Amino acid sequence: MIKMNKKAIVDDMMFWIFRIILIIIVIVALVFFVNSTISKNLDTKSLELDLITARIINSKDCLARAELIDVYENEKDNVFRIYPGEIDKTKYNEEYLKKNCVILNSNDGNLTPKLGVKITLYNNPPVYISKDDYDDIEPLTFSSKYQKVIKVFPVLVYLNNKIESTTLEIVVVAKKR
Repeated sequence: MIKMNKKAIVDDMMFWIFRIILIIIVIVALVFFVNSTISKNLDTKSLELDLITARIINSKDCLARAELIDVYENEKDNVFRIYPGEIDKTKYNEEYLKKNCVILNSNDGNLTPKLGVKITLYNNPPVYISKDDYDDIEPLTFSSKYQKVIKVFPVLVYLNNKIESTTLEIVVVAKKR
């Protein structure tokens, strides 16, 4: 057995205490970093509003260009080809969007309260879905009770067999649940 003097034992113990403290600090920092990354990637606060913007740009009932492929006796059975990222300019008006682009239905059939959408096609005046709600909520989006999502998409605008490249901005505002 090797005998160590008291000074060597104390120095060795101090060295190991320093190592253990350093390892604990590294582990705590690593756990904190991993947890913050996971919570950031799983943030679903604006998921509903992101889905609404996706529906507006990709649904034939909203702005997406659709081509009739098969016609059946029952109109609901007709088959359409949807062109994601292509906007039918004839659908870019408030009357059409209010009538056809139903984004406000919830599971129980009631309209989701306080949701407004502003859609702006570059070099065109904006159109709104629920303009009154949009005008009421938009100034309040700085608070924690309301949320706002702004999405800008590069799109192709289809009008009279002509296609033009431009951008589409969709702003959705809503009261948080």
